[in-house]
Amino acid sequence: MKNIALQIQMLYPRIYMACHVEHIKRRSSDEQVSARDAAILAHLTEGYFQSPKNLAAHMNIAASTMSEALHHLVSLGFAKFATDENDARQTIFSITQTGRDAIAQNSVLDGKKLEKLLATLPETDQQKVVEGLKLLADAAINQKD
Repeated sequence: MKNIALQIQMLYPRIYMACHVEHIKRRSSDEQVSARDAAILAHLTEGYFQSPKNLAAHMNIAASTMSEALHHLVSLGFAKFATDENDARQTIFSITQTGRDAIAQNSVLDGKKLEKLLATLPETDQQKVVEGLKLLADAAINQKD
């Protein structure tokens, strides 16, 4: 297991250095998304994290801070909310297409560089890359450290 972890630690920096962009933004605006807000938006694509309480716990952010951040993202059109069909007292959040576009435009990985890198791989390998990253990301959801 340690060998696999080491392999990931050695491989990820190569991808990051080949595809990263330099930008630091403290608060999201119409033009840019902060790193924290991008992380929140990325989590809204997973059904489990549509609840502010679950997302706050997972990201180790106070519930009040998460609520404020989510409402700010809604005000920018990056996220939307609705009443939970199973519990009318609860609000659920989801990412909008504008939010997806904002992630693509403000990611730490430059989309054009990443697409160029992926284009060097056959389509079947491109899908394997996505599947591998999804497996690792899904495992992170259940991590309790």
